[in-house]
Amino acid sequence: MAIDLASRRRGQELRRSVLPGPAANAPSASRGARTPFLSESRAYALLILAPLAVMAVLFAYPFAALVARSFSSPSGPFGHYIDLLGDETFQIALWNTFLYALITAASTALLGYPIALLLASVRASFTNILLLLVLVPFWTSVVVRCYAWIVLLGRHGVLNESLSRIGLLDAPLQLVFNGVGVIIGMVHVMLPYMVLSIFSAMTRLNREILAAADSLGATRMQAFFRVLLPLTMPGVLGGFSLVFVMSLGFFITPALLGGPRNLVAAMVIRDQVTKELAWDDAAAASVILLILTCGTFLVAARVFGLKRHMPHFGR
Repeated sequence: MAIDLASRRRGQELRRSVLPGPAANAPSASRGARTPFLSESRAYALLILAPLAVMAVLFAYPFAALVARSFSSPSGPFGHYIDLLGDETFQIALWNTFLYALITAASTALLGYPIALLLASVRASFTNILLLLVLVPFWTSVVVRCYAWIVLLGRHGVLNESLSRIGLLDAPLQLVFNGVGVIIGMVHVMLPYMVLSIFSAMTRLNREILAAADSLGATRMQAFFRVLLPLTMPGVLGGFSLVFVMSLGFFITPALLGGPRNLVAAMVIRDQVTKELAWDDAAAASVILLILTCGTFLVAARVFGLKRHMPHFGR
């Protein structure tokens, strides 16, 4: 027993002599310590450089070249803009673009709100099934959807033939290749965005608020207009703005479901590039559409108070 204690003491003394204590080791550690090659902030900066370089090459430079080309008119820097704004065809295209976008946003809000309310009211299992049905258009090509509407709404389509057979129509309705067909196709494409925006606002609500309104004697209509609708208005305004801005750039749907009088800005730009080979005019038309789009969104944000309803807007 004594031998074991003595051997343990010798071992501890030997380790102390070979391995210095923390106090003795601290200066050497501080002298031998090396600063890391990259600090945390520099590492994050290097990670951001790659996507920034890609954005600069694929977006910023082409956009700058497009803007510069739009000011390269022989008659002056604003020559292309003056010619376009004085062109009646371009004026009609701009009017149609904003009119279709506005009608599409309003129609999706009216149609999407009941659908979102249904999604928020049913059980979770049914909600998933209904959400799947809402998201189905995302997985279908826009071209396929447009041709499906032509089959359904054409002069000899399913709808006209069915109404004619039961005697409700003497002549087929013109529902495609005009403004009506364009709006129907655009609403079909943009409706899921509105539904998801309103549904996300409804899921954040506390349902006890509606129960409290009911306990205070409010009818269902009063609870809807005075409680539910104001509380979900941020989702409606956010969806309206999203649908409106995205609808301004539509091309395939107006080209397939519209007629020659239903030109939009994107179709005019296409014709300038492919048919007239007027790249400078196309660049000017693109810049005009971009400015009007951004300006309209900023005005809507000011009027509807989107910055108040969307906390991250403008940061």
